[in-house]
Amino acid sequence: MAEAMGSDWRPGMSNSEKAPFAISAERRDGVARIHAHGELDLETVPLLERALEAVDQLELTRVVLDFRDLRFVDSTGVHAILRAHTRATENGSVLVVVNSSENVRKVFELTRTDYLFQITSDDPIEAQSDRGPDWVPIAIPETTDG
Repeated sequence: MAEAMGSDWRPGMSNSEKAPFAISAERRDGVARIHAHGELDLETVPLLERALEAVDQLELTRVVLDFRDLRFVDSTGVHAILRAHTRATENGSVLVVVNSSENVRKVFELTRTDYLFQITSDDPIEAQSDRGPDWVPIAIPETTDG
């Protein structure tokens, strides 16, 4: 899987609390799956956006955001996901959030965005993982930020 790394460190956190943020993307049969690990916040949203931009270049019927390893999402993360939902809808595909933690689900509920896209604890694509071709990594462009 193509993977990009970042950091979820914030002022006031000690180095022992610092955990890396990672994102990877893959595709198969008109479906893209993006895995996010760590915390999605102001610092790490650009990594998700680059993965989503790479996915937008493909002709897909479904974009799956696999958040099983996502511990936290802030308002910038929600906004990035909403923009992804808008682009997916415009492109004729469906955005699905799967395997999100209770903390992440609560953020969607509190911001009243949970009704906009499918949020499920089961990944229908994973249930079919033994059928069809292998997943192909999607290259995530490196940052051009200084």
